[in-house]
Amino acid sequence: MYTSITNKGVSIKNKMIENYYILNQIVQSIDTGIVIIYNKTLLHINNEMRRIAKRTYKEIESDFVGIIAPAFRISVLKSYISIIKGYTDKEEIYFDIVLPTGEPKSVKCRITRIKIFESNGVFATVHEEFSEVKRDSKMPLTLGLWRKYRAEYEHVLSKDHDFIIFVDPYFKIKNVNRNVKDFLGYDRKSFLNKPLEDVCEITPKEDYMEVVCGFQKNSSSNLIVKDLQLELKTKSSERKQFKVSLFAVKFRHYLRGYCFIFKTMPPIEKPQLSTDDLAANISHEFRSPLNAIIGFSNIIADENISNYERNRYLGFIRQSCASLLNIINDFSDFNKLNHDKIILHKDSFNINTLFEQLEAYCSIYKKEYSKPDIQVISVLQQPEEEVIVNCDRQRVFQIMLNLLNNAFKYTEKGIIKYQYIIENGFLVLKVSDSGIGISKENLSKIFNRMTQLDVKNVEKGSGLGLTISKRLVELMGGVISVNSEVGVGTEFLVKIPIGKSPVKKINERITEKNQGYDFSNKTIIIAEDAQVNYILLEKILEKTHVKILWAKNGKECIDLFLLNKNISLILMDIQMPEMDGFEATKKILEIDSSIPIIAQTAFSYSEEKKRILSLGCIDYVSKPIEKNILLKKMANILIPSKKE
Repeated sequence: MYTSITNKGVSIKNKMIENYYILNQIVQSIDTGIVIIYNKTLLHINNEMRRIAKRTYKEIESDFVGIIAPAFRISVLKSYISIIKGYTDKEEIYFDIVLPTGEPKSVKCRITRIKIFESNGVFATVHEEFSEVKRDSKMPLTLGLWRKYRAEYEHVLSKDHDFIIFVDPYFKIKNVNRNVKDFLGYDRKSFLNKPLEDVCEITPKEDYMEVVCGFQKNSSSNLIVKDLQLELKTKSSERKQFKVSLFAVKFRHYLRGYCFIFKTMPPIEKPQLSTDDLAANISHEFRSPLNAIIGFSNIIADENISNYERNRYLGFIRQSCASLLNIINDFSDFNKLNHDKIILHKDSFNINTLFEQLEAYCSIYKKEYSKPDIQVISVLQQPEEEVIVNCDRQRVFQIMLNLLNNAFKYTEKGIIKYQYIIENGFLVLKVSDSGIGISKENLSKIFNRMTQLDVKNVEKGSGLGLTISKRLVELMGGVISVNSEVGVGTEFLVKIPIGKSPVKKINERITEKNQGYDFSNKTIIIAEDAQVNYILLEKILEKTHVKILWAKNGKECIDLFLLNKNISLILMDIQMPEMDGFEATKKILEIDSSIPIIAQTAFSYSEEKKRILSLGCIDYVSKPIEKNILLKKMANILIPSKKE
């Protein structure tokens, strides 16, 4: 020992040097690990310490801190500083060291402050822990502790838990019980020594990581409990919801690991209708607009009616068609929500432009409900600027239309007001009216499916508008609320998160000239099996002077394309007999990958639209086709200067 001190440049008395051999033999023969540190330098370790650490003197000297397990280094450092500063003369601590094989070994260490030439040093004795900890360390980490000290945590555990996972201080899995295979499909070997998030996908991962980081920072409590809800992806890619309880397992003041207790959550109840109820509602809601369409169409066919009557009845037919389309859209969205088929698409858009479009729809609602005297007020927070927000534009527009439609339905006279406010990272939408109001007993029911107020002389609808709006708002992470007073009116308030503050630009909007499109000298193919739909497209394109070739199925479309070398564009219907639009598009693009194809689709699922674009279609139009949208899309292709 004294030789070591001499090597460090420390001068000692000759009398002590004479006793070197005797003292060194005594120290080396002690069955306790001995460590001496002076001025932050390792002066000496004995044979027993080298045996405990399973390292040579040089290995320990070169990286003394490295043999202490990372999870315990801070606590050991605190004890060392406490001794050196003189806050205490002695201290006893427990910690793990890391063997060369990577396995942990539990040790007990007594630290004593000593004086070496008027400076403080540290004399430490180190023992292997031969008590319960040593026996437990032979088993998978924390499992032995779990069995031995289970009673201490009994009040934390749910007796009907599904499975349990144990992890070490670094959140690597050390043990799982057998039940895990029943719920996730993985065997135990798939889990061992891997982080949980590497084995099965965790959602939301932010919540999980917040808990993990919180545990790692908190070392003051012997028992830390936290509950959260997680969705795990099973081996068969199925997703399951779990309630998870976590607690830290500590023994003798130091951390041994963590315990995860998983309990399957019951599936979230989704508003569903029985097949009979759904069919009955569809039949009932379709009947009124179809009756008007068929009835007035027969009257118009009579040559003896005046032009005034004919135009009036055509207006009724258009209104009934709009009502029919709204009902179809409502049932379609309701079905998609029930089957988790709604996919949100965030994009940046000008909220002021959206409100301008809502103004046009308000004019339509006035005519549809025959309420020309209702005053409609639109309030824009930044009317002279472009206020760019980031969320799903289509769904925001749909929610506002549903709320406005509801306001017109139940307001006979007075005011309907709609507005937006941007505050604290939220887009706040308000729709208020001076209508009949809603009673307290009905207020809690209005978001339920198929719920409508029983009001005389009020046109019924699908009864799904508010239900769909609520579900869409919640999907976007927002909330919707309603305040109402009978005879005074109703106000709906929607808050949707939009993240960062919106981008505001000086308004440079240019009014688009309403001019016709000229596609002269262009030839297109319309692939459409239904003659009535072809006639409609032919009529829409009549004034563009485009040359049209008609294919009644996918096979005819390919034949026409091969026979005509000057095709500029193909309007491809997806659902056709003999060969559908998907297959026809694929074969045509194999022949000529440069030919632009616009798909016509009645599909409303985003997955189908993605499939259409992935095939190579340049764009798509949804049925029922809107004339202006179709013409703009065609102009972008046939007249490049028209691109927007």
